[in-house]
Amino acid sequence: MTIVKAPGGESYFEAVRDYIYENNSSVFSLNYRNTGSSRENFRIVHMVESLTTVLPLEIVSSFPNYYKIADVVALHPDASVIINGNFNYQSWGTVGIVSWALGKTYDFEKPFDKCWGNVFEGGVKKGISTLHPSPSDHGFFRQGASAPLNLEFGKGNLLAAENGMGGMKFEYAKSVTTTMIGRSSEKNRERIVFTVTTLNSESVADLVNNLIASRIDLLPGGNPGEYEFFSLDGGSSIALAAIDGSGNLAVVKKAGRHHPGNLNTINNYIRFYSTKPR
Repeated sequence: MTIVKAPGGESYFEAVRDYIYENNSSVFSLNYRNTGSSRENFRIVHMVESLTTVLPLEIVSSFPNYYKIADVVALHPDASVIINGNFNYQSWGTVGIVSWALGKTYDFEKPFDKCWGNVFEGGVKKGISTLHPSPSDHGFFRQGASAPLNLEFGKGNLLAAENGMGGMKFEYAKSVTTTMIGRSSEKNRERIVFTVTTLNSESVADLVNNLIASRIDLLPGGNPGEYEFFSLDGGSSIALAAIDGSGNLAVVKKAGRHHPGNLNTINNYIRFYSTKPR
């Protein structure tokens, strides 16, 4: 029997892989508590890469409304994991607070119509896409339509893909709520794809350092200190749904924009479809 302890050692992702195979599971979830913290701070959800399909989801043109995480779960109940995607913004900007993306203000009563980075589904670039003005500061993921999926993490603007999403950041010391996506080193027997979601707001630096110590590869074409490990939209945008003990997809975490009555909703998510080993 494999017992998985907290991230930090080089055998961590190997132990995760063994646990998934021994228990014939599609995912393995672990709550993480920062050193010295009195509460659980993050949920890590792990999947074996060779058994997993990673797909973006743009929800502006595909559906008549902008959907919150509970709505996306209802639309895609066969997914193993769903998280919020890259950084959203409004292309107009009229009232509200200053938008980090454009230096404008945004309207609390309207959803976001654009995101920083191109989004491709089935080879089609979606209407929410925008080339990031600082591509050297951002990364992307993409993969093919069927297994073996050849999942790729890269640097810069994503210009073409069967399925993929750009506009991802490297905020390894973020001190507010965050969502992240990464994968373990190719030195492992099998690579593990994983997500990180804030449960209770504290700095993610402690967890990031331990996950990197557990062997995550440097990003091809990236700067020193940039890994195959990306930050996604945070704050009020974060959301996580994952398979529970009964095998049902259930919402684990939803921040402000996913609560009823909040019109300031987001426009993209990432879905993971992971099969059992046998």
